[in-house]
Amino acid sequence: FFQAEDGIRDSSVTGVQTCALPISPPESNVKLSKTAANTETRVFGLSLAAHNLARNEVRHATGEQHFTTCPDSSPGCRAACCVASSAQAQLDSVRAARVRKTVFLQTHRQQFIRLLKSEIQQAADLAAYYGFRIRFRLNVDSSIPWHSEEYGSIPQTFPDLEFYDYHPLRALNSRRHWRLSDLPQNLRICWSRKETDSWHHVESAISDLQSVAVVFHDDRPGRAGRGAYGQQLPRFVELPSLGRWPVIDGDTSDDRTTDPRGLIVGLRLKSRSEEIRAAAIRSGFSVPNFLHPCIL
Repeated sequence: FFQAEDGIRDSSVTGVQTCALPISPPESNVKLSKTAANTETRVFGLSLAAHNLARNEVRHATGEQHFTTCPDSSPGCRAACCVASSAQAQLDSVRAARVRKTVFLQTHRQQFIRLLKSEIQQAADLAAYYGFRIRFRLNVDSSIPWHSEEYGSIPQTFPDLEFYDYHPLRALNSRRHWRLSDLPQNLRICWSRKETDSWHHVESAISDLQSVAVVFHDDRPGRAGRGAYGQQLPRFVELPSLGRWPVIDGDTSDDRTTDPRGLIVGLRLKSRSEEIRAAAIRSGFSVPNFLHPCIL
């Protein structure tokens, strides 16, 4: 079975495993639930402790001083992290569950991987029984190479299932495990632009038929919290060589497996407070939508 975001408490499971079953059902996570609300697809996800979320607790428990679940994050990404700053992540039960899962992964990796594979198979069986489409996002809050041998080659283990994730653009073709030739056919990556990436980097990825997620914001007040969804997205952006390039609304569904290739996936800047929003804008992590006049 699958636990809610705040995990389970089972007397037969002890220590770091308590409240640490990996997979969460679609309705338990805001990111994943919007796919079910707008499509007939259900996305099961794995939510670990994000870079900014309880990293001191995780490092203390694992003994790894330089440990992070987001090794390619940027300063602006960390300042704007909507995962760590979300209202859901601030709940003690959710925070504790994500920390426990992360500690479980770091201290008992093979056991965690076996359990994760078992839960993926259970989710697939459930989807087949009830007749709904299913996708998996194993990095809801992290950037871990689950397709690598050291993390169990998860997508390759289930070649008939579809996986997708977001990952920092700067890792594309420059980091171990993140060359295009390393990625299995059933894993779709949407590369995330950070303030450290130029539009030339974005254009290079698009030329390789890769989609890139870009965060946009407008300059009107009241855009923190629920007001974030009132922000408009540009219909196009002007790229250095390719010129005007289309932007799709990435907030209607989290599932990127059915997108045409080589697009810009527009996301609205989301933040719990005006202070966090301002930090994201100052860093350059978010792009002002008024620089691009064509609005969706």
